[in-house]
Amino acid sequence: MINNINKLSVLKAENSPTIRWSLETKLQSAKRSGINVLLPQINTQYPDRSGIYVFAIELKDSRRQVFYIGKAEDIRKRINEHLSLSELNDCIKYCIDNYPCVVTWALIENKIWLNNIERTLYEHYLKKCISLCNVNKPTGEIIPINFPLPY
Repeated sequence: MINNINKLSVLKAENSPTIRWSLETKLQSAKRSGINVLLPQINTQYPDRSGIYVFAIELKDSRRQVFYIGKAEDIRKRINEHLSLSELNDCIKYCIDNYPCVVTWALIENKIWLNNIERTLYEHYLKKCISLCNVNKPTGEIIPINFPLPY
């Protein structure tokens, strides 16, 4: 089941792209839903364009614990892959299968910004988390956070 939560932020900072985080969407894994993947909901919720996406666990006090930061040429396709039974990242699989999780995304067309924002978010959340599910450290440069953070 996928539900929207009211979370939208926009900011245009000097020398940086406009970052608009999507409405947060609750996720249910393929394992818990009993189907291979949540294709109808995913196809209507996520764009088939490039951008950054962030997975987080919903904590009981309404806070979010980020566990994965990703980038994709096609957000819809990549989130589909993460939610499928064939997900290869055991950490992502474990979190989505065992905790209430959410995802938010932002469209980023410029590949340099895409890499830099993914790396910056990775470094930012790595300091706040025990660990992230990212297997590889993202490429790109760390840039000043002149854009809204999703959590």
